[in-house]
Amino acid sequence: MHFGYLYDEINKEIYIQQLRQEAVTLASVIRSYLKNVSVIMEIGLREGGNLTFLSTALFTQFTESIAIGIEPEWEMPFDAQKVAKQIAPATFHHIKADSHLLTTRQQVMDILAGRMIDVLVLDGDHTRAGVQLDDEMYSPFLSRPGVKVVHDINMSKYVVKGVDYGLEQRDTVVGYWKDVLSKQYPNVAISAASDLCGIGVVLL
Repeated sequence: MHFGYLYDEINKEIYIQQLRQEAVTLASVIRSYLKNVSVIMEIGLREGGNLTFLSTALFTQFTESIAIGIEPEWEMPFDAQKVAKQIAPATFHHIKADSHLLTTRQQVMDILAGRMIDVLVLDGDHTRAGVQLDDEMYSPFLSRPGVKVVHDINMSKYVVKGVDYGLEQRDTVVGYWKDVLSKQYPNVAISAASDLCGIGVVLL
């Protein structure tokens, strides 16, 4: 499958936040590492383009996509029906809740019903504490082999709705990637630009 073409076609319908080069490379890395992908979960929604792209590009068998997130007031409304239509016949689950709540984790467990996640995307809370909590809460559900994806490892500033919160990089997802994930596991860093976006890929 030509991932670049697929990215362009999906991006016409649902905005994909990740840079084209990074998203296409990510799909290629996962496809070369995992023979089968049946469950993908992403924390952090935006418009849902990234999850739609990965689901369409990677699914090989009975499939389910899980999205966790609360729509920030400054972003485009998340259209769950549009995402579900794009990834059909895969099953789509939208958990509209804070990923850090134990009740949310229980909902994920109920959906999985004993199965494991093949690809876990951490793209929600971008503070170090936030991404670490997501990692600790949901990585136990990752299959072996499996892939953990961390977005924005090149983020230069923690800016939300135009507000710079003044966090040092070590206190954001950048620090957690550099200090923890990139040192503990075989990994790949995908970067199309030096000061924004960037994807960390952990191969389990």
